[in-house]
Amino acid sequence: MAIYHLSMKIISRKNGYSAVASAAYRSGSVIPDDRTGLIHDYTRKRGVDDAVILTPANAPSWCGDRSVLWNAVEKAEQRRNSQLAREIELAIPREISREAAREAVLAFVRENFVSRGMIADVAFHHMDRTNPHAHIMLTTRAVGETGFAGKVRDWNDRALAETWRASWADHANRALANAGYQEEIDHRSYERQGLEKAPGLHLGKAACAMEKRGMETERGEQNRLINSLNLEIQVSRTRLAVIQVQENVRKRELSDAARRAAEALNLTIPAANASADTLREFIATLPQECGNAWEMTPEFVAMNGKANDIKREGNALVKERDILEKEMTGLRKARPVAS
Repeated sequence: MAIYHLSMKIISRKNGYSAVASAAYRSGSVIPDDRTGLIHDYTRKRGVDDAVILTPANAPSWCGDRSVLWNAVEKAEQRRNSQLAREIELAIPREISREAAREAVLAFVRENFVSRGMIADVAFHHMDRTNPHAHIMLTTRAVGETGFAGKVRDWNDRALAETWRASWADHANRALANAGYQEEIDHRSYERQGLEKAPGLHLGKAACAMEKRGMETERGEQNRLINSLNLEIQVSRTRLAVIQVQENVRKRELSDAARRAAEALNLTIPAANASADTLREFIATLPQECGNAWEMTPEFVAMNGKANDIKREGNALVKERDILEKEMTGLRKARPVAS
């Protein structure tokens, strides 16, 4: 089943990170760091399927060279706490082909980042395994024909981040639809979607590898528990929906019975939005309104019997609903919390 995962972070010198080292690691390449003199060689790193740099139309040609690009970024940032790059990591639906996945990710990057003036270094990892994903390193400064300019603070806008999250869901869903899948991913939390469902926990590289080898991990076990409880809650919600339909049918039957009685006896018909209890009381008081002689007629006996049957059914439905709601409360409390 396709899942939604997109995380964003800042690669900062303050936290001991290097844009050059990060780019070398994600692309599985070797890049010398002009600032420190270190050589970052990750050519033996496994799982790197492809890496590509996308640049705006006005960017100098050297921006397409990974080593030159990220050394230029390091040179442009002088402070010890400089923000060097923005990184986006996103999960790719396993249901789509490598070609379709690559096309969807690159289209997403061009539309949301390159079009705004960012340079994007995109690396695809584990495309033939259970955890296909992409790393997108983005420059934080605008680039022109002469090189890097000032920082673009608008790129840090929270609303823009939400736009990016929604955009990836759109691109992934189009790829899924083109591959013949009806399911969709949603960038919103389950709570924001209005779903009674707990989110799964992101396994990460190590846990994913262990689970693939048949080894149980703590997070993997929590996900299995979450999936089981989500299924139970969904079954309960489905039954509650059925109960609501049955209650509506019950009220409609009472309303029809009350209307027929009122029309036959020239009485005022209860309001259209009257409650089931009001309708039942109306039927029960018909003998007093019209004389006890009518109480023994076949019409009243049948109508009153139907009303009583509906009342018993309604009480049973209410009890079942209360039990289900208590069970759902317990299931909610039992679910692990994503961390």
